[in-house]
Amino acid sequence: MLISQTDMTKVFDYVEGFVIINSDNPYNGWKSVPFSPEHINNSMIPKDAGSVMYYIELMKGFDIIKIHVTEQVCMILLNLLS
Repeated sequence: MLISQTDMTKVFDYVEGFVIINSDNPYNGWKSVPFSPEHINNSMIPKDAGSVMYYIELMKGFDIIKIHVTEQVCMILLNLLS
């Protein structure tokens, strides 16, 4: 969905991510993710988040003249994820 559309203006140019167990276990939970623990705020993880969390990094190249269109496309694509 994020990269498989035929209209290249309606996809992200780069998608990367990982899946972790929603736990503070330092070996396989969110404390094992590849960024500093001080950047993880427990209060931002919903209490009903479930047992698995997904981290996705997305990139969409744009032409400064068409920035508003690109922003709209990104919002549409992100809304498909929820």
